[in-house]
Amino acid sequence: MKAVEALLKVENKLPVNLKFCIKGEEEIGSSHLPQFLSQNKEKLACDVVVISDSDMRDRGVPAITYSLRGLCALEVSLKTANTTDLHSGMFGGGGQNANHLLVQLLSTLHDANGKVNVDHFYDEVLELTEFEKEQIKALGFDEEKLKKSLGLTELTGGETNYPYPEKISSRPTLELNGIWGGFQGEGTKTVIPNEAPGKITCRLVNNQNPEKIQGLIKKYLEEQAPKGCTVKVTLQDTGNPFLTPIDHMMIQKAAEAYEQVYGASPVYKREGGSIPIVLDFNHTLNTPVVLMGFGLPDENLHAPNEHFNLENFDKGSLTICSFLERV
Repeated sequence: MKAVEALLKVENKLPVNLKFCIKGEEEIGSSHLPQFLSQNKEKLACDVVVISDSDMRDRGVPAITYSLRGLCALEVSLKTANTTDLHSGMFGGGGQNANHLLVQLLSTLHDANGKVNVDHFYDEVLELTEFEKEQIKALGFDEEKLKKSLGLTELTGGETNYPYPEKISSRPTLELNGIWGGFQGEGTKTVIPNEAPGKITCRLVNNQNPEKIQGLIKKYLEEQAPKGCTVKVTLQDTGNPFLTPIDHMMIQKAAEAYEQVYGASPVYKREGGSIPIVLDFNHTLNTPVVLMGFGLPDENLHAPNEHFNLENFDKGSLTICSFLERV
């Protein structure tokens, strides 16, 4: 909006027609926006959608996010034949323990190399091109610095045959987000749990269908259910992955604008996170989406003292102006 204000003050007109779509549902999943897009396709018709909700590589080093991972969520609940927890003194060593069985079941979801064991999970996953791999390397990665900042001694999660930067941006994941069951309070209670729930989410890459992946995982868990118990899987939220080809004209115009203002060519990056609504814009309006972000990695997103760098406030406005003029 500041870029538009500047262009109107200087030129007294805009180089292109602009439409603003402003919403306040980002942190609750934007549940009403897809329907709004469908109902207002004619009003929102355009040649390109620009969203500034991504970040740069570093200070003075612009980046264009051309890919976002999608997601899907499930909850699994394993129950033994009993309707209540059992006394471990009377039944310990003989009665089935739901916690044990759930841990055993979930441990089969990955093999020893971190690969997801679910059949057809990777069917639609495409390998990166050599250019994309070069762009990931150009982003730079300091393993020791990251481990220190996170308080970790190892970064060995996920598929062991892929480098860390690829694993967190361009590979799909299956994560266990929560496991519980039995007695949760202070102290000790000698019970054998009869029910153990767990939460699962997946980050998905371009071409993967969230609903299909949910179905594959559900089928796997139900088929692998240990004898003597039942497994119930509840399907939850989904979000589609997104990718705009790097060589798309609109992406290249954005790159030219960044280079003009920052004096440096942007690097192209895949983002490990998700902005599910991006694909809705892409599909519903049948138009490319360009993510032109200006945030920095150290701006404490969603945390205390979240802030925005003033240099990028200025240069971001200039970059948007340049992009609109180039388009």
